Amino acid sequence: MANPPDHKALIAELAASRDSLTAYTTAIRHDLDFGAKVTRSFHGNQTAWLGGAALLGLLLSKLLPARRKVVIPTPVAEVGKAAFALTALKFALNFAKPALFGWMRDRWLNRAAKRSAA
Repeated sequence: MANPPDHKALIAELAASRDSLTAYTTAIRHDLDFGAKVTRSFHGNQTAWLGGAALLGLLLSKLLPARRKVVIPTPVAEVGKAAFALTALKFALNFAKPALFGWMRDRWLNRAAKRSAA
């Protein structure tokens, strides 16, 4: 084991290292706090930030091409017939649903009964 004076010197050296490490950690946190840096920069230079944002928005609106709508002409009569056909099909399926489910249930039960008998 170390001598008592050396022991106290080591303790003092460790305490000094911890203090310097804490100071370095605080400095690194301060340097890496980008949100606070941007906030300080914005409050210090509001005109430059707002002007830059307006200029960037203007450039993006002028440089990027606007998408054009493609309009395919369709006769109104055909669209009306298709809508009527789909509506009629929906009603027919809604009325046939109980019968279809009954048929599927019976088929499923018959298949299960055949498997259990085999």
